[in-house]
Amino acid sequence: MVIESPDLPLDDGDADIGNPTTPTLVNFIAAMESFKIKYGDGIVFGFRLRTVTLQEERGAILAIIYALREDSTIVCALDHASTLDTDAWVNDNNLLRGGFPVNDQTPFPPFDNHQIVLFTNDQSDVSPLQSAIDCITGVVRCNNIYPFGGPSGRFGGVLLGSANETINAPIRTALRLQLDQIKTQDDDFWKPKTIAAVAVPTAVVFCAIIAVAVVWLRRRHQRRRRGHLGSDIQPYGTSALTVHASSDRTGDAKLARLEGALKGDTLPLLTAAPPTPGSTEATIAEPRGLHDPEHPRIVALQTEMSRVGFSVDALLASLSRLRTPAVIPTPDAESDEIRSDAPPPTYGTSS
Repeated sequence: MVIESPDLPLDDGDADIGNPTTPTLVNFIAAMESFKIKYGDGIVFGFRLRTVTLQEERGAILAIIYALREDSTIVCALDHASTLDTDAWVNDNNLLRGGFPVNDQTPFPPFDNHQIVLFTNDQSDVSPLQSAIDCITGVVRCNNIYPFGGPSGRFGGVLLGSANETINAPIRTALRLQLDQIKTQDDDFWKPKTIAAVAVPTAVVFCAIIAVAVVWLRRRHQRRRRGHLGSDIQPYGTSALTVHASSDRTGDAKLARLEGALKGDTLPLLTAAPPTPGSTEATIAEPRGLHDPEHPRIVALQTEMSRVGFSVDALLASLSRLRTPAVIPTPDAESDEIRSDAPPPTYGTSS
């Protein structure tokens, strides 16, 4: 559907192309939008307008194009007053590529390169048009005017004034080959909408990667920190041996005290080194005399041993064998201190 400069009168004061108020114009735009909603890509909007309309910034066509600019596929500017040479076609293209202000209020946004086409008819010479196409797409064969914003391979094409021009005419024999050779390149890819569409998912993925990396580094740091703290802690086996060694020292002190009490000594038998003052061994080995609360038990034990003829040495030897060994055996290794083939001690009896 190609709309060619519709002659729609505007109401007085209706100068805002972004928000027109003329009922006829509003209804026309609504009808075009309903067509696009109903048919989707099956309908193509095209506009052919005179460059004087753009230069004088007037006419209802500007409000229509402004409202349908996102759905417009073909926009063609034509200058009937100029000779159709290379500079004229390039200038018509620049008017739509550069954008322009309207009534010093609403800036008319530029069109994408693929939306803009050039117009020709059977009365026009094809050679200047071919030069204009080369200038717009590759900045070659330009005369005095160069394409706005540089060359663009996304050239919209050529709009023909008559279908008869495609039958054995220069449009078919020469221009068609030139259009087919234009390299398709997406020079308008990095537009604001495209940048937003690409940047948002990229930012989300990047933030997710950063979050995972931070969590991983934090856990790695915690594991290393626990490893450094654990280096000051003795292993389980070493701690157990220390506990049992302390228990053995306590047992030695108790046996020494019991031996001294049974034999009537005033002091317990000391081992290689005296116990540290205030330690468990020192408390156990401290003599308490007749005021010791365990004294009646020791006297009763001595009386019973004398009655049955059980010697003190035999009792101490038996108690020594019942003590827990200082070394903790592993499950697959048997300790000689636990499984010993030594014969039990002999007990002497008195007559």
